[in-house]
Amino acid sequence: MNKRMGMILSVVVMASSISHQVNAECFDLKGKVLSSNINATTQLGTIELIGAGGELEGGILGQITNSNTSSLPIVTYLDHTVVFPGKGGFVTRNDVAQLEPVPNDACTFKAKEQLNIVMGTGKFSGASGTGTAIGTVNFCTGTNKFYLSASVCTNP
Repeated sequence: MNKRMGMILSVVVMASSISHQVNAECFDLKGKVLSSNINATTQLGTIELIGAGGELEGGILGQITNSNTSSLPIVTYLDHTVVFPGKGGFVTRNDVAQLEPVPNDACTFKAKEQLNIVMGTGKFSGASGTGTAIGTVNFCTGTNKFYLSASVCTNP
């Protein structure tokens, strides 16, 4: 009897897992981020995304959690919080950005950042996914411009 009960329990757990995956909605996002460095470890800006059934505009807060500036490329680790008013948002953790100087421009660095989406709310409830942001960081003006693409799955 115990063996049979174990098999039934296994089937129920597996069916629950499959049902959870079937309800997931996955989509691609593309967009742009404009932000300003408000101090040495914090960026604040705007984000515009296309995907997830429409266009979204919101705010983004980036927090540098660690960095290695002793050699090139500079490697920076970040977390981000993205909010779309009335629609929800998502959080990234342990994003990795690599920055390299732009020739003949002492202020500007080109950047490539790997994004790790770990949670979300509203339209992005249960979000997980990965993405890439490519752009520039200007240390003289404190402005950053990125274009991003991501694949995200939610679990409404």
